[in-house]
Amino acid sequence: MTLPTVRSMNASASAYEDKESYKWQRASECLAQRLDEPTLARTLSVCDRESDIYEYLRYKLEQKQRFVVRAQSDRVLSDQDRTLFAALQSQEDVLYESPLEIAQRGGRAARQASLRVCALNLSLSAPADRGKNKPALPVNGVRVYEVGQDESKAALNWVLLTSEAIETVEQVKKIVRYYELRWRIEEYHKAWKSGVRAERLRQHSVANLERMLTITAFVAVRLLQLREQLQQGKSVAAVGISCDKILECDEWQVLWLADRKKAPLPASPPPTVWACLAIARLGGFLDTKHTGQPGWDTLWNGWLRLQDRVEGRRLAREMSGEM
Repeated sequence: MTLPTVRSMNASASAYEDKESYKWQRASECLAQRLDEPTLARTLSVCDRESDIYEYLRYKLEQKQRFVVRAQSDRVLSDQDRTLFAALQSQEDVLYESPLEIAQRGGRAARQASLRVCALNLSLSAPADRGKNKPALPVNGVRVYEVGQDESKAALNWVLLTSEAIETVEQVKKIVRYYELRWRIEEYHKAWKSGVRAERLRQHSVANLERMLTITAFVAVRLLQLREQLQQGKSVAAVGISCDKILECDEWQVLWLADRKKAPLPASPPPTVWACLAIARLGGFLDTKHTGQPGWDTLWNGWLRLQDRVEGRRLAREMSGEM
């Protein structure tokens, strides 16, 4: 199905381009300008419900760009006498069932959810307020819903709209995994903004600000890696990952001496789980059974103190003539 371009529409298109919601399409346009065709063909946009916009979905389809968008609007289906949510809720063919670890957040306790997944080929009608003769959007829909949850608590229920194929169970599993990984992007932005405090940077020029944002972006990746290992707990897999995968030799050795005081340096790098807790303790974290996990501010404070000590060690080495 060939879709007419969004750019060739009438005044209503101009109104869309003036709205905040146009940011999703603008980001995709910038991405297309920066990437060559083979790279763009491998790139997939994963978006939350805020991007469930008719014009954005239409743009992605006409440009043949890959996407997974969580649905927010219960749209009318053009080829059926029912809506998107009703169609997926009535789908009885469960493709597979899967457990999912849901992390503690706010007042929500951590739990293991039992999920079921189904999928359908769909054709979404244009919203009535977009005017007549707007094309239907051919997409695939995937529903991920929780079973066995207490009615007093909110059960997980995702409806995902995607350009990806749903012909096999493995293809559907990939789509669900893509959306699960979106949370890592959320955590990265928290590490960047709240952790290394990128939003608080003050520079005299745009160029200097861009340089600092680039530097802090890499630091945020390292903080996120450390915290992810801590969140895995003291499993065999987590304990088996040594901290030299994330920290330089000087960093983990200085951290050991700061955390363990008079304990001699180990022959091999300690686990990453220890490194994350040690950095947090350096930042003021009270490592007890009742304090939970360290926050981004604590990790950043610990990271800064560690870097100060590492720099001091390197300066002392230079002054003593060591290589």
